[in-house]
Amino acid sequence: MPNEFLDVTSPDWQWNETSNYIPMILPNMFLDMYNFGFAQSQHLPQLSQDLVKNLPVQIDIQTSTGTVNYYGKVVGFSDRISSVLVPQPFMDWANKKFGTEVNQQPSRVIIQTNDAADPQLTDYLSKHNLSTNAEKTRFEKYRGIINAVVIISWVTGGLMFLFALLIFTLFIQLTIASAKEEIVLLVALGAAPKQLQTFLRKQFLPANIITIILTLLIIAVLQYILYKTRSFR
Repeated sequence: MPNEFLDVTSPDWQWNETSNYIPMILPNMFLDMYNFGFAQSQHLPQLSQDLVKNLPVQIDIQTSTGTVNYYGKVVGFSDRISSVLVPQPFMDWANKKFGTEVNQQPSRVIIQTNDAADPQLTDYLSKHNLSTNAEKTRFEKYRGIINAVVIISWVTGGLMFLFALLIFTLFIQLTIASAKEEIVLLVALGAAPKQLQTFLRKQFLPANIITIILTLLIIAVLQYILYKTRSFR
């Protein structure tokens, strides 16, 4: 497996023919199955990741001339890959030295996608009789409902925004209408229309700008808190 697909970074994840051991990456769920399933049912002690990393692992490779023994060492645990992994250089070397099949067909493939719940991906896997981790694609079942809720929220928000603009416009009109006599008097005294416009701007514009800025800041803070909460989970 290419290293860029791994979610484990370790300086020990390298191998050559002079190495004393074969580095290994285990699925984290293997350790969870042992600790919370097998160990508890058999009254065995639970193992931590640090303890497993310090345990020697014997690897037996069956060849045409007998069994070849190697030692392995667990260097990390993966939450992404559900297979026991060894470095690619070791696999290439072992296949050339001990392998018997010329053309080896892959049993698994890695798909990199920006959206694991994309319906096109699910349809492709279904048409080609391929299976994947259902945890990664289960969100696709609820995508239609969530999209409908999002669209309804956008429409509702747009209508409420238009309604707020209408109320604001009516408020300004009522304010001007209530001061009709004063405005007529100011015009009769020689006040220019631009002076009245400047006065109205000073009355309404600063308060509205402050309200909009505060609203945007509150929304940004709430979105950041929601993002941090989801990332923590």
